[in-house]
Amino acid sequence: MSDWQAIAEAVARIDRGVAKLLEVQERAVTEWLSVAQAAQVTGLSATTIRRAIGGRDLAASNMGSDQRPLWRIGRQELAEWMSKQKGGGTNAVPPKGELGSLIERYFGPSGD
Repeated sequence: MSDWQAIAEAVARIDRGVAKLLEVQERAVTEWLSVAQAAQVTGLSATTIRRAIGGRDLAASNMGSDQRPLWRIGRQELAEWMSKQKGGGTNAVPPKGELGSLIERYFGPSGD
C-alpha cells in the first residue's frame, strides 16, 4: 500500500466519523428543547414551563447546577404533558345548569 492510499483511507475514516458525529448532534438538537424552545413550541410562557418542571408535572433534565439550572425537555415528554393538559382542569367552566347556583352561592342571590 502506498503512502497516498494510506492517507486516502485515513481521510475516508475521518469523514465517516465526522458524518456520524454530525448525525448524533442533529438528533440531540431535535430531541431536546430548552425552556425557551419548549415555550415557543407550545405557545406558553417560559414561566409556565418552569412552573410545570418545578411542580414535577413536566419531566426535564437539569444539565446545569442547583443554583443555576439549565433544563432540557424531551420532545416526547413535552407532547405527553401537553396531551394531559387537554380537556381543561381546575379552570374549566362549570356546566350551564350549575352556573346559576354557583353564582348565588358565592355572590348571594340576584336582586332581580
